[in-house]
Amino acid sequence: MGEPHTALKYSETLLLDDSHYYKVFSTDNDLDLYRLVLDVHVRVGEFLASYAEDRPLLGDTAENWRYHLAYMSSFTLTRLRRPTQRDLLNVRTEHLTDALLGAMTNLLDREYRATLRGNRAQGIDKVARSQDFTVRLRQATIAMRRFKIDR
Repeated sequence: MGEPHTALKYSETLLLDDSHYYKVFSTDNDLDLYRLVLDVHVRVGEFLASYAEDRPLLGDTAENWRYHLAYMSSFTLTRLRRPTQRDLLNVRTEHLTDALLGAMTNLLDREYRATLRGNRAQGIDKVARSQDFTVRLRQATIAMRRFKIDR
C-alpha cells in the first residue's frame, strides 16, 4: 500500500476488502516489486532484531518500526521524494546497510519521541497508526541531508 499507518491499522483485514486486495495484488504491479518489498521487510526485520538486543525499541514492539523503516527506505534508496514503482525496481537491497538502517532508526526514534512530547495522551501504537505521523516522517526523512534525497 505504500502507507505504513494503513498497513499497521488494518493489517490482514485490509486484504479482505476486494478494492484493497486488487490494489495490492494487481496484474499492473511487476512481480519483482513484490519480491523487493518482501526483501526489504526481511532485511528491516533482521536489523530490528539485532538492534533491539542492545537498545529497547520505544513501545517494545518491532511491528510499529518495521513498516515505517521500510517506508523510509523507499526515499533513501531511490533518493527521490516521490518514488514510482519503476524507481523502486532499481533499488538494491544490499544498500540497506546496518549504518543506513541505524541512521533511519535514530531519525524514526526522534520523530516518535517528538510526537509523543507534543501530546502525552497518545501512545506509540496510536502514533504509528496515524497518517499525520507518516507525513511527518516522510518530511523528516527527505529533510535529512545525509540521505541525499533529490529535490
